[in-house]
Amino acid sequence: MATFKQMSADYEAEQRELKDRAAALQGELDKAQEATVNAEKFMSVVRKYLLSKN
Repeated sequence: MATFKQMSADYEAEQRELKDRAAALQGELDKAQEATVNAEKFMSVVRKYLLSKN
């Protein structure tokens, strides 16, 4: 049977892992959002160019 100390240590280790994973996922999300913004800006420039050609 696991002792309280062991269970507490396991819980704390799991919490650290989850916190690290959440930070990594947030970083990936930030990069994806930045890529989306850049794509939207590019498409805006393309639309302006195409409209000016007509």
